[in-house]
Amino acid sequence: MSGQILQQLDSIKPVNTPGDPTRAEYEEGKKALAAGNYGQAAVSLHNALVTFQEKGDTSGVANARNQLGLLCLAKKEYAAATEHFETVLTICEEAGDRASIAALYRSLVESLSGEQLFARAAGCCLELLDLYAANNDPQGSVAALELLAGVYTASGQPLKAADALRTVASIHRNYQHQSIADDFLRRADALEQGVQA
Repeated sequence: MSGQILQQLDSIKPVNTPGDPTRAEYEEGKKALAAGNYGQAAVSLHNALVTFQEKGDTSGVANARNQLGLLCLAKKEYAAATEHFETVLTICEEAGDRASIAALYRSLVESLSGEQLFARAAGCCLELLDLYAANNDPQGSVAALELLAGVYTASGQPLKAADALRTVASIHRNYQHQSIADDFLRRADALEQGVQA
């Protein structure tokens, strides 16, 4: 689950106007995070968050907290990451920002799995699956089901993981991707055989 490329929330909405010192602080924090300079990232992103909050800039708050959540994920501080992502999720739900909501659910799956809160992580996968199904997005649905299979595997539920992989195979088969479908079926069979062994 880690190492996935997450959609940056600020790619959807601008954080603030160019030339704004708060925006500059935020950008410095993002650069520091990308460079692995976690201490500097924490300082810059926190300072930006405080200023966005003082200004009542909801979009800025969401973006800063998202970056702080990603920082916490990088540092394996999963509970703090979950708190940041859940706050951002609430903001995005109120704004109706569906693209960001999908990215947040993926981040939440990672942080909740890190906390070993697998039932909640699976719930986020199912919410993500609902989002993609509502948009008639089979590629997104497949990604959500693969994520769900990973959560089930990590939580010691290989039969549920196998079911999720079989559903992925079925979707691929519907689009005439037989070799890919066969690969997912083999993975599902391997999980089931591991239980029987």
